[in-house]
Amino acid sequence: MNNYIPLNKAVGPKVICDGYQALIPQKLGVDAMTFNFDGSACEHATCPGAPEMFIKVEEDGLYYFGVEADDSGSITITGDKLCEKKGDKPNGKLNIKTASRYLKAGYYKVALSWTNNAYDPTSNNAIAFNVTMDKEPIQEGKYEGDSTMKREFSPSPKIKLWTIERESDIKCEESKEVEYEFKKPKTTYLDEDNACTTRGTKPSTVVTVCKDEAAKLWRTRVVAVSGGADVVIRTGGYRDATLNPPKTEAEAITAVNSMNGYQSRPGVGAWHTKEASSAHENHHCRQYEDAGKFFWKHMKIQEKIEEKTFNIENVPDMDTVIQFAQEYANTWTERFWFEVDNYVRGLPDDANDRPYCAGQQALNEATRQVIQQAKANGWSNVPDQITEPGAIEPPCFMPPVSEGETRSMAVAEEPSPLKLSIADTSRFAEGRITLCFRNEGNEPVRIPDEINDETADYFFLTVLRSEQGNVRILNAETGKITFNRPLNYRELSPGQEYSVTIPVFLDEVELEDWKQCSCELETRYYNQQGKDCFLGTLRATAKLAVMKKIFRYLGILVCLSLHAAAWGDTADNGVECSVVMEKNRFDAREAFPDFKLVFTNKGEKTVRLFDDFYPLKDNGPNISIYIYLKLGNGKKMEKAIAWYGAPYLIERRANSIHFITLEPGEKHEVPIQNAYLLLTYLDLLRNDKRYELEVNFWDGFGERGVRRKYVGRADFSLVDQSPWRR
Repeated sequence: MNNYIPLNKAVGPKVICDGYQALIPQKLGVDAMTFNFDGSACEHATCPGAPEMFIKVEEDGLYYFGVEADDSGSITITGDKLCEKKGDKPNGKLNIKTASRYLKAGYYKVALSWTNNAYDPTSNNAIAFNVTMDKEPIQEGKYEGDSTMKREFSPSPKIKLWTIERESDIKCEESKEVEYEFKKPKTTYLDEDNACTTRGTKPSTVVTVCKDEAAKLWRTRVVAVSGGADVVIRTGGYRDATLNPPKTEAEAITAVNSMNGYQSRPGVGAWHTKEASSAHENHHCRQYEDAGKFFWKHMKIQEKIEEKTFNIENVPDMDTVIQFAQEYANTWTERFWFEVDNYVRGLPDDANDRPYCAGQQALNEATRQVIQQAKANGWSNVPDQITEPGAIEPPCFMPPVSEGETRSMAVAEEPSPLKLSIADTSRFAEGRITLCFRNEGNEPVRIPDEINDETADYFFLTVLRSEQGNVRILNAETGKITFNRPLNYRELSPGQEYSVTIPVFLDEVELEDWKQCSCELETRYYNQQGKDCFLGTLRATAKLAVMKKIFRYLGILVCLSLHAAAWGDTADNGVECSVVMEKNRFDAREAFPDFKLVFTNKGEKTVRLFDDFYPLKDNGPNISIYIYLKLGNGKKMEKAIAWYGAPYLIERRANSIHFITLEPGEKHEVPIQNAYLLLTYLDLLRNDKRYELEVNFWDGFGERGVRRKYVGRADFSLVDQSPWRR
């Protein structure tokens, strides 16, 4: 089997090491030995017929690795030893060696090895070996002296290992049912006073195709589907009863009363624990998991995706077909995710609701400890009752997940005097829309006054919907937010309106295949928290008719065709980025020509660019480059045939950040030299073909709090310039 297998060509991937435990735990009384961990049935040994072992890379990027061993250990990727911890004296000392590598999405064959030195006597001998893999630099563990008996492995994520049945070929196989996989949530703890959040991660569906020779069709097959959630727990604003227990009887009384009131209050009191907040947010994770598993089957997503076929004669290349099939699968995945997130957002999340009951159950452990402490100290005035948690199971208890027939019962838009409308879409291309709440009833209505750029994604779910029913979610994040403090409110009198401008996320929107220029914008408002305020869901829609401007901003131009040799996108700050090539007609046998990246301030205000084009000496430019083949109809292929990405990451320091200032009408040119040395080709450039050069530059420092993408493009063609052809 190949050392590298693309995600959509791996058949039967199976986890053999879940990544939550050390590969080889501490053991006593062992003799000298060498372990080659390969996932075979015999423990940590090389067995005949043992499966090959792979790591899975979800997306392109720089990945960090660490090897911890008490003697010697190593990791080898695709035959190259990446990282090795040597068994230098003193023997038995556990420490770490790290390395990094830029990897494309896919499966990489790995080999792990650990060697234990012989010790005499063996009775106090121990073994320890672990490998970490992360997109962040690896953290060291806690190592004490020369002993493996008292140590903690690195807190960085442990390596996850896979076997693969085989690499796919072009034979058409029967469809196999694929289960929705929910990955273990990643939890981050922050010592600050703010809300806790559970962010659902958009599912990823991986597909491949198989060749039906008889029908002359490529048939789509789903390989895997997975999702997850990220949790942020903020521990500020309260005293942790387990880490810092009461010192006096008065404190104990306050602590017990505060913690007993969490479920019915709701919200964090003066006394709390991070375990209780974790239980609350993990309940939301379970809601995403259960809802994901239900809607994947209920909506028959796999069946819908695998209905898609492609004519072999029209698209003979398998890789191209896989790309088309993946785009089709992404469309259905977006619909699937919309239903999941819409359902979870509509589940109750207020006093005595299940997330708070789950948190109360965990918090009761701390309450019991305080009560026991009070009895031991003779504090007779401390209450000894403990709040009985309400219903917790099942997390998704409302239809349709809980055996219901319609989802309307779960997230119904109940008749309400409070109405929501999309008041202004004129700034949509800038990533902003304005919404309006209006009280059309006869009584005052309260809503949480907590909507800002940081929280808007948790209150609103915004989608762009085509006439065919396709959707693109315009949220940078989706999930649930839990405030650790009393909410602020805004009261609307009868007839009163309140407008709020929220961000819409356009960076990842790809609409090129929508084939139409009229869309509907839909926004849903959710609130399940607060006292004496509106609880429920509101919905608003608006037509987007001026699509040329919108799609130009998105870089998709579904309603326009461009034939100029060079052009650029204009960012929301008025800066146009364009590409100027030294020549746009050349022979395929020539070196790829140099070019300039040109930034022009076409706005009315002075702007700043982060001077980050060549941040490191002797390294390539900090840009990304893509080359696309253009088809006969002027459209480009979706898959780049050549690319470049800066193979490094930089830790920014204040004295290394410099800017370029552009006055209105002013230009700044960045020469990109020796371009032919930068590019990695997946296919050859060919004479008598037309291509598009695309260059991207990301600026995360030019404007505080804004990460802006600049895109420049240029068309070029290749012609045979042999003497006899001139």
